[in-house]
Amino acid sequence: MKEILEFLQDAGIFYFATADGDQPAVRPFAFFMEFEGKLYFGTSEARNVYKQLQANQKFQIAVVGKDMRWLRITGKAHFDSRPQVFEAAVAAQPQTFAKDRQTPDFLPVFFYVENGEATIYTLPDGEKKIKL
Repeated sequence: MKEILEFLQDAGIFYFATADGDQPAVRPFAFFMEFEGKLYFGTSEARNVYKQLQANQKFQIAVVGKDMRWLRITGKAHFDSRPQVFEAAVAAQPQTFAKDRQTPDFLPVFFYVENGEATIYTLPDGEKKIKL
């Protein structure tokens, strides 16, 4: 997990893909955190990504590191509405998730990677798989 967290932290922005009906939908993401040994992400109930994950929990993330290695994470979104998760997200990124930032257009929701696998690709060495 440490290697994945460092990879995402170093990259800053990663790309999050979902299914929108029979079409792929990809958008940049920046928020992630580790909580209780799981990799969490956050979005808003008003965003299409939330609606798409409600219809189909499968997602994929891709990011290229500064050293030209790249990371792909595949898994299922498991939503977690416990107050402890919200508190951890506020502590990790208060400028985004603090209660005074919430509006009807931004009601945060959090999910972790379930049945996930991360793969780090390095040329010419190949790949390294990590279960999440």
